[in-house]
Amino acid sequence: MIHRLLGLIRKAADADDSRTINKKTPALWGEESRGATVKGAALSAVYAKGRVSWDNKALEGYAVAHPELLAFRSEGAPSVSIRGVK
Repeated sequence: MIHRLLGLIRKAADADDSRTINKKTPALWGEESRGATVKGAALSAVYAKGRVSWDNKALEGYAVAHPELLAFRSEGAPSVSIRGVK
């Protein structure tokens, strides 16, 4: 997916003006673009590292037999997100 987005950014930057490409980081526009944030004139592709997830239900079941596992568990505070209605 990131490669498709990078392609769109390249097209937008090329269509607008070749000077919009950051000349200091030409390697970002090649195969080395993996793991990097790339900015164009109209779009940008922001790289985010993949998240780690665990099967909480399975781990809670395992913790019944191994309660020492619970020492490594933490739970964040609840939060609220305000969003516009579309």
